[in-house]
This record gives sequence, structure tokens and C-alpha cells, in this order.
Amino acid sequence: MKTPTLYERIMQLEKADKDLKAIGSQTRIDLPEAERLIFAQYEHNAILADALTGAKSIEEALLDLGKINQGIRHWLPWKRNEIQNRSVEYIGNLIEKPKALLTQGTLCPDNMITMTGYVLAASYIAAGVLHFVLGPQCGLHPDPNVSIGAEPAIAAGIMGPLFGLAATTGSRPKELPIDQAMYLDSKIKELYPK
Repeated sequence: MKTPTLYERIMQLEKADKDLKAIGSQTRIDLPEAERLIFAQYEHNAILADALTGAKSIEEALLDLGKINQGIRHWLPWKRNEIQNRSVEYIGNLIEKPKALLTQGTLCPDNMITMTGYVLAASYIAAGVLHFVLGPQCGLHPDPNVSIGAEPAIAAGIMGPLFGLAATTGSRPKELPIDQAMYLDSKIKELYPK
């Protein structure tokens, strides 16, 4: 079972308080104190620790992580970066995990170049299998000396970039959970005034 993020826990607490007020209950939650207790459970998190000391807000940390995937680098293969991945895991404990910022290695099909290569290889394999399997059934006598042709390369040239575009969606800065990061930053300012 997925552990709730700090943002989710704070939102659940605020919803519970709102629900208690809505039904007219005499029971009240000491919201600031309960929120501080929840924050205390996450103080071991390096990104939250920086935000609590004022060194770097959660929003700034998220945007810094997103810089790895901007410009031309968005379309090119990345090598695995353990420091980046660890930081994404840390921020994923606080807000919705930005999975698109994980660096999984150059052979991971999360970019246009690698995806085009995989689609090209799959196209040639599929064309070869179809040529020799379906060829005799269609009245063709496959000749092992006859090449398959350029059709798989043309198909890969069209489908590869399209699949690559699909693989890179969700990793643009406008699709990162910035609103959640900003909300937690505002809570930090409210609960821990300087």
C-alpha cells in the first residue's frame, strides 16, 4: 500500500476539520498543532529540512529537479543519475512523485531518440516475420536473398517520433505538481514563522 505524502496527509486533516465544522460537531481539531505533528514526521526528509530552514523552498527544489529535462535534453537519452533519482524519491514523500524526472538510463524508452531506435528494430523484425510467415500463404515464395525493403524504415520514421513524443509527455514543468509544492511552502510559512 502506498504511503500518503505529506501534502495528502495535510489535506486529509483539513478535510476532517472542515467536515466536523459542517456537521456542527463540538469536537474541534487544533489544526496548527496537528499539522506541526505531521510535519515533524517528515523532518528527516532533506528537501523538507531545507524548506524548514529557509535554504530552499519545496517549489524551488521541484523546479531545480525539473531542469534536467528542459530544452533539447527533453528529447535525448539520459544516463542514470542516482542523485537525481534520490531527490525525486525525497520530493515524492512530500508531494505527488514526479516520475517523469527519474533518470532510468540511456536504453530506457522515455525519449524520442531511444524510442525511434526501438520502433525501427521492431518494424524490421515484424516485417521479416510477416514476409516469411505470410508470404507463402499469399502466393509469394519468399526468397531468403530478397531484402525486405524500406517500408519498415519509413514506418519507424513516422511512428518512432510519435511514440517518443508520447513517452516524454508528463515531464514538462507545467505538468509538475507545483501547486502542491507551493501549498506546502505556504503551510511552512504559516506554521513556522521566522
